[in-house]
Amino acid sequence: MKLVHSCIAFAFAFLCVFANAQVVDNTDFVKPANYDATQNAILQQMRSNLKSSVTSEIRYFRIKFHVVTKINGSDGLDISYLPYVMEMLNTAFLPAKIQFVSCGSIDYIRNDTIFILPPGIDTVDWGRESRENLLWDQFDVADALNVFFFKDNSHRGICWGSTISMQNSNALIALPHEMGHTFGLPHTFTSRDSIFMVGSIKDTIIIRENVARSGSCCNCTREGDKFCDTPADPGNPRYSCCNYVGTGTDACGASYTPDVLNIMSYYFCEDAAHQAGTIRSYFSNEQLQFMSIKADQDYSSCRVVPTENKTYSTNTTVTSSGSAVLRNVSVTGGAKLTVSACEVILEKNVEISKGSSFEILK
Repeated sequence: MKLVHSCIAFAFAFLCVFANAQVVDNTDFVKPANYDATQNAILQQMRSNLKSSVTSEIRYFRIKFHVVTKINGSDGLDISYLPYVMEMLNTAFLPAKIQFVSCGSIDYIRNDTIFILPPGIDTVDWGRESRENLLWDQFDVADALNVFFFKDNSHRGICWGSTISMQNSNALIALPHEMGHTFGLPHTFTSRDSIFMVGSIKDTIIIRENVARSGSCCNCTREGDKFCDTPADPGNPRYSCCNYVGTGTDACGASYTPDVLNIMSYYFCEDAAHQAGTIRSYFSNEQLQFMSIKADQDYSSCRVVPTENKTYSTNTTVTSSGSAVLRNVSVTGGAKLTVSACEVILEKNVEISKGSSFEILK
């Protein structure tokens, strides 16, 4: 039986690519055609106090893990990491009232064509185009968020909306970052290219978020990641022992002081922290609110619908091929409630009156 739990946040990763992408920024973050409009609509909802806080109810999403190996079964992910991966994800996303469940069997893909990068093919291009498209066609599970683990990957992690591919060696480090992209978050260092024509010469000016959070230099609501509670990030990942050591300044001359521990940043100090057994990364409050709203809008087919606000007074069996969530459920009058599922999550008031019973079958 799995009970809802709390833990510590974690993070990292590095590239998100969405299906039907049309817009590419200078960080290789490829966005769907409607990305900006969707993001702006959610931000407007947040800022107009239509949703000023994270919902109180947890949303559960199914994950399907795929482990890619050579045809002989070698060089796959050590699956003993997966419980830690799930704990890390659920720790990071719990403040957004988002949790992940995975109790189905692991999908082992023994395929040299997918496992081995073809000679002469650029690693990044292969990772973005050929390999991921092949995964969609053959192995994606329609009612889950799909996570593929490779020994080699063009980046630590790549996000294609509801499909993520991960490098085995970064299974613990990068997945929260990629899942942040899945739920709509951009990098903290996102910038905008503005193209001006000066005579016959085209100039491209990168417009970045300024450091100021008030006054004439403040542009945090319209530039960068558009979250004003994440410090402006210049996007050059320089650090020393988790301290930013860059010397860049913004358009108003202010020095950058980015948050190197934000999950959606590109700083790698969490590698050293992970080796030392320290897990310290997090999402900001606005990022959490954004993902909470996004979770209500997207991936409905991947949601586990709770059994909630029910009273059972006769013998009843609740069956699920995956996870079952019980919320505000009572069993009375000598009845027996049987739940048949590979994972059962008990939330809030699950009351069994005297003479009644509750059984879990796996």
